[in-house]
Amino acid sequence: MKKILVVEDEAAIRLNVTLMLKGEGYTVDSAENGREGIEHAKSFGPDLIVSDVMMPELDGFGLLETLRADLRFADTPFIFLTALSDRTSMRRGMNLGADDFLNKPFTRDELIEAVNSRLKKYEIVARSLAERLVAGNEELKRWYRQSISGAEGERPLAFAETAGMTGKMTVATVMFADIRNFTTYSERLTAGQIAELLNAYFESVCQPIVRNGGRIAKLIGDGIMVVFEAREEDGEDNHARRAVRAGLGVVLAANKFGEWFKQRFDLGELPEFATGVGIHTGDLMEVRIGPPGAEDLTVVGDSVNVASRLEGQTKELGWPVVASASTVSMAGDIVSTGQSRQLELRGRNAPIQALEVTGIGAYAGAQEGQVELSESVRAALAENANMTARAAKAALSETLRIITSDLSRAACRRRSARAACRTSFSRSARATAARLR
Repeated sequence: MKKILVVEDEAAIRLNVTLMLKGEGYTVDSAENGREGIEHAKSFGPDLIVSDVMMPELDGFGLLETLRADLRFADTPFIFLTALSDRTSMRRGMNLGADDFLNKPFTRDELIEAVNSRLKKYEIVARSLAERLVAGNEELKRWYRQSISGAEGERPLAFAETAGMTGKMTVATVMFADIRNFTTYSERLTAGQIAELLNAYFESVCQPIVRNGGRIAKLIGDGIMVVFEAREEDGEDNHARRAVRAGLGVVLAANKFGEWFKQRFDLGELPEFATGVGIHTGDLMEVRIGPPGAEDLTVVGDSVNVASRLEGQTKELGWPVVASASTVSMAGDIVSTGQSRQLELRGRNAPIQALEVTGIGAYAGAQEGQVELSESVRAALAENANMTARAAKAALSETLRIITSDLSRAACRRRSARAACRTSFSRSARATAARLR
């Protein structure tokens, strides 16, 4: 049964709307202003919210803005009941994320039609999203199960083979970034907290990526793949240089984010929050994968695999940013490096020279300051955060179930063995007593 929250300061209208909705079989809760509405939403968990605009203490716009900032209500259908009919007010509500407006006075049929249509649309979108994410969700679950068990496995990248594909060959720089000890954190957090963590983290680390012209090619659970390509406006700048600058920016942003993490989640003694970054420059093929009209632009090739493998080496090496010699060479002398190592990477016959990147000097074209992430990027971050949270918790639950099941079977085998031993001993004792008699 769907739950609807009604927020309205006029008692008569609030009662009428509540009775209309209950008459349709909905479970209804109500509040008389925006501040009460926030508290009721948190405790009631509505599937849809119907709210007045002009209310004391906190108006409907403030209510909507506050709820949209909370991951639990980021996509909850929201309908305004309002006497305001000017376009400015309607535009403000739509920009804040309102789904529909009903002008007062309204009829019962208008209310029910608006509620039913919004719930139906939400269900269709949710079902479509679930179908698109199920494959990725299963891959992530496998990945986290491997992480929990310590088994060696590949992070799901969903890259297609290049054979038989047509695409544009280019030279570009690929960067992978990944949260260290993410599985350990996931064990101590709820699914909602994991989603909140990832959303806030990616909002932070995407700043230096976007600022330096990186294109987010894949969000992979707690990891991100970024491509830096040549641009006409680069001048003396180049994609390798921008990638190195972005990689160092990601590590700095993650370090700052670690303070927020400790304050937001009191988890006791845990490893410090940190991120590893791997960067490589080389040949790539840009391809479009998927059915016509729904293609996904991505890149494939050995360079992608090298960048991913380098990121995987950061923890073992103890270097936050690892770059290949080709990236450092293209970026130039302004890149500061520390140690260097010849690495044998899985899937490659020849070793590759990897360097520890420690800094980069100032240069013309470098961008500073905050940037505004696009709505499409924010939506992708939220989608990935929720999917990852579900996958991580499902993998943990499944692993725990398997362990518990194995322990139960082992205990049963021990009990069966003891019972068999007692039965055998009892038979032997009876036979001995019979012979003695």
